[in-house]
Amino acid sequence: MVRYNLSVLGLGETRWTQSGEVQLSSGPVMYSGHEEDGANPTEGVAIMMTKETRMALIAWEPISSRLITASFRTNNRRVKAHIIQCYAPTNHAVDDVKARFYDSLNHHYPDG
Repeated sequence: MVRYNLSVLGLGETRWTQSGEVQLSSGPVMYSGHEEDGANPTEGVAIMMTKETRMALIAWEPISSRLITASFRTNNRRVKAHIIQCYAPTNHAVDDVKARFYDSLNHHYPDG
């Protein structure tokens, strides 16, 4: 992140289970993975940010192992930045998996 001067970075296919926040030397990471105990660690999404950006974080929501969101304050008090990190299924995925992903996305962001 430092090399490319990034404040926020979305990660896909993290393969982490459960959801939570971990502190790395580079800054905090919010993550969302499979919630089931003993689930095969596949999919997973995360949002990595600098320590400074963490201070602007208003809220984050681990929606599923394929969707996570975060909202940040900006320099303009009337404007918030909303980040949606997703790990969408490929065209080769089973139709049910694709339908569940897009249903979840449309449920949380109906005007998207």
